[in-house]
Amino acid sequence: SEYPKLWRYNLHYFDWLKNSEPDDRWADYSISSWIAHNPAGSADAWEPYTVSLRLVNWIKFFLARQRAGISVPEEWLFSLVQQGEWLNRNIEYHIRANHLLKNLVAMLWFCTYLQSDARFSVWRDRYCDLLERELAEQFNADGGHYERSPMYHAICLEDCLDLLNLLRHAHVKHGCIARLETVIQRGLVFLQDVSFADGKIALFGDSALHGAHGVEVLSAYWHRLNAPGADQSLASGTHFKHYPDSRFVVRSTAFYKIAISTGGVSPDYQPGHTHCDMGSFEI
Repeated sequence: SEYPKLWRYNLHYFDWLKNSEPDDRWADYSISSWIAHNPAGSADAWEPYTVSLRLVNWIKFFLARQRAGISVPEEWLFSLVQQGEWLNRNIEYHIRANHLLKNLVAMLWFCTYLQSDARFSVWRDRYCDLLERELAEQFNADGGHYERSPMYHAICLEDCLDLLNLLRHAHVKHGCIARLETVIQRGLVFLQDVSFADGKIALFGDSALHGAHGVEVLSAYWHRLNAPGADQSLASGTHFKHYPDSRFVVRSTAFYKIAISTGGVSPDYQPGHTHCDMGSFEI
């Protein structure tokens, strides 16, 4: 409890399970220990955003175990269901923005992983509807995420790629699939423009380096998914781009690139990631 809240949050995410080869013994111990020491409603551990990230990380890890022929303990599955049911009752409609998107992403992973249960299959239809609505709300027509943080934009793009991959393999038929494809195509072009030749993003808003995968990794993922009819080319070379909705201007030549933030608070109902950067630039 003496550590900062964000530091504690990161422990509860279980992001390290995404390592290509996590230590199975340590993973087994950590998951069981977490279940034993964090009963429902515990501070930090059971906040909706924290639950959302952990659900996805656990499910991906469970799937990897099952593909390797290793069973998932019943106590883990019980906890997973408990967390999913709890999140379903605590969606962050009051915060909205990327928190709400993370909640919806997690619930779609949860409902798809447990789709053999008719109840969760019904839930998935509702969350597909909510996802389609939020994608239209949160991604501008020019491709940028409306919180104007290149790091969060990249994080949200990876979530979209994961969901497209997941829902296709589960043979889900819903309008959110086409919306995901559009968001990814436009979003990758935008991310390319607010990234530099070394692949690092421009540090607008509350962006940080190494907080998300870069445009090369995400573009390669998109190519592997190979969306039918998709234009997989990204902008390159000398060009001038104005993103009127996301409020950025980018000028790129063979010698330099400059990205300028021309906007203010966005969205106006959730200013938490704005960080007063209007008029700032990176060259």
